[in-house]
Amino acid sequence: MHRRLNVIALISGGKDSFYSLLHCLANGHNVVALANVFPPVPEGPPAAEEEEEEADLNSFMYQTVGHPLVPLYQDALALPLYRQQIVGSAVNTQLEYHVPAGNGPGSKSAPLPTTAVVQAETDETESLYTLLRRVKAAHPSADAVSSGAILSTYQRTRVESVAVRLGLVPLAYLWQYPELPTPVARKGGLLEDMAAVGLDARIVKVASGGLKEDLLWENVCDKATQKQLEKDCNMFGGSVLGEGGEYETFVVDGPSDVWKKRLYLRDGWKKVVRGGGGECWLAFHDGDTTFKQGAPDTGKWVEKLKKPELWDLAFLGILQEFNKEAQGGENLLGSHDRPTQVRKENGIQRCICRGARSLKISNMTASDVHAEADVQMVEIMNSLVKVLNQTGGSIDNISFVTLLLDTMNNFQTVNEIYAQQFQRRSLPPARITVACGNSLPIGVKVMASFVVESYHDQSRKGLHVQSRSYWAPANIGPYSQAIAAPLGKKREASLIYVAGQIPLVPSTMEVVEREPSNGHINRLSNFQLQTSLALQHLWRVGKAKKVEWWTGAIAYIATGNESMETKVKVASSAWKLIHKEPTQSDQCLSDGDEFDVWDQKNREVSKALAQEEVNLPNFECVSTAARHKAEVEPSVPSCPAFFAVEVDELPRNCMIEWQAVGVAKTQIRLDTVPYVDHRTALVCSYDNDCCNNTYIGVPLGDNGEQDLLITSSCLDLIHDRLGYHGANEAHTTIYTTQELVPRLTGAQVIPCKSVWSAEREKLAAAIVIEHEGGESEPIDR
Repeated sequence: MHRRLNVIALISGGKDSFYSLLHCLANGHNVVALANVFPPVPEGPPAAEEEEEEADLNSFMYQTVGHPLVPLYQDALALPLYRQQIVGSAVNTQLEYHVPAGNGPGSKSAPLPTTAVVQAETDETESLYTLLRRVKAAHPSADAVSSGAILSTYQRTRVESVAVRLGLVPLAYLWQYPELPTPVARKGGLLEDMAAVGLDARIVKVASGGLKEDLLWENVCDKATQKQLEKDCNMFGGSVLGEGGEYETFVVDGPSDVWKKRLYLRDGWKKVVRGGGGECWLAFHDGDTTFKQGAPDTGKWVEKLKKPELWDLAFLGILQEFNKEAQGGENLLGSHDRPTQVRKENGIQRCICRGARSLKISNMTASDVHAEADVQMVEIMNSLVKVLNQTGGSIDNISFVTLLLDTMNNFQTVNEIYAQQFQRRSLPPARITVACGNSLPIGVKVMASFVVESYHDQSRKGLHVQSRSYWAPANIGPYSQAIAAPLGKKREASLIYVAGQIPLVPSTMEVVEREPSNGHINRLSNFQLQTSLALQHLWRVGKAKKVEWWTGAIAYIATGNESMETKVKVASSAWKLIHKEPTQSDQCLSDGDEFDVWDQKNREVSKALAQEEVNLPNFECVSTAARHKAEVEPSVPSCPAFFAVEVDELPRNCMIEWQAVGVAKTQIRLDTVPYVDHRTALVCSYDNDCCNNTYIGVPLGDNGEQDLLITSSCLDLIHDRLGYHGANEAHTTIYTTQELVPRLTGAQVIPCKSVWSAEREKLAAAIVIEHEGGESEPIDR
């Protein structure tokens, strides 16, 4: 059972904030207070009361139409209401938001104001900080805050910034709601779902030329109103949900056991105010609450509330495929007989290499092998800053971090040190964290590697969702779900670094597990479940960043007494199944009755903000020649590379963690290249064949020993066979169980317990070579 949170519900009066409040209650949380911001009183001579009520702030962040009626919600919902006047303006208009150090009420080096009086340059977002700080002082048990963000990154990131600074868990249960699978097929989408639980949300403003004044005060949850909105938005462009600002709503009623009273307005208490460009809204002069007729419909609305399903159909299909294989018992996992691994001397050398697009800083460790993990992390971060200063790099441009620990017991203390460098950045790097145990060299408790892009920080794009939702796990901490690295100046093509994805249920942030059967947990079934859900998270994050193809993936699998080969089979099968190219019959099936046409048409924010639907995998981006070759030559792959890597522990004691690099808006070419002893390497080329990632499996010999010694000369041999001019032209990452003696130079190293191919072949090592185009410069080898 997940922990019950005490929630402060942000309300504007609009439908989304109240529907989000209902999802908080349906998920077992307790709403302790309502919170609202309202527009400032105009400066100058006192305005007439009527003029003040007719004003609309047109804020980037807040809905203010109807604000004189907001105090009525305290009586209607029988919850304390706290309000705060908006001070400042939209100083930061970027999608991502953060407060610079020493500037603003949320920064550690600035005094926290006790009133709403702040500097003129303060961003309007900081009024929310002042408000929530007051509410938290009045309700010390409050530990979460909810918002109604659906598709607006602008709103979500600002609420998250304030929440994290105040130690509140941000909840955004409606985030990406129209994109998520629903329990039952329905035609009305989110608005129909709101109607099902009894929300009465009246349109109080229209701001699109296609929406008429006669829509004012109509209930947006009524089918007739929805049909009119659909007709007008289809004709003139826009979102039926109002996510592009096409209209705004004000809720007057809801489920009886939540809404003790309803809001009541006489006809003479509101009037139409007309602005420019067809914009008009309602100004309210008075309002009241009234008791509702009949007995409360206690709790029945929860049954009618539609929560998005946990599973997308494609990944539910993978689980069903596993069930067909009838691997029904834990005994099928067998035992994993592994010799005890003994720690070795440090044969891993720091490697710093500048490519055409990025700087790679690999294998950073502390000099003091007797120091504790936090002390080692401090030295690593100090060394990182020095290297960046020497090479002209910037910590703001770090796109990906590989963090290796000896044990997950050290994670919290190491993460606290790590966070000091990244917690104030709106888009911190994506990250993978695993524990390698005795695979790390003697005395090494932390080893870190960094990818630093050469582009300027202002062009940085990524995804950092810190709110709990039904979409994908929240990243509470100093790392993003994904960072996009441009493949060239002024180009949309990009490489997408996606953070490691573990199998957490997004709405609860708990690890997904099968229910015990007769007191027994089937660990194989559990592993299949976790494999599928973590892979789905990888997909959802990838699609959000427009990934069309993966260059390859690594499945990190936690060690255990079970057969590693069986677990590799599960992970590899899932990877191949999700990359199965759909047949014509599959495509016909996808066009069946379960397809929600209404949602599909109206999920865009607006015509101007609409985003092109992305297929992942997008087989159309794979060159025709490569696809044909894959059809006629079995040796040529039809899906991206896959390796499984066994490590000691994973975050949250999960069984699997997926990590991959994707590409967006560029053509892909797949090929195989021979490199040694009839072995072939899988090559994924992109950016007009200027860049490629090559995946190589180094075999074990007949006696279980490696055929190739992993040394610098070995890497040079592989580079030569693949057509590279030595290690200078590409960056290499090695996943290996082998002792690296003599000292290996020129490569990032991931020491592990075992390495496996997609065909379940146990390997001596897996090697990934990234060629960025042009010649790389080894700065420190």
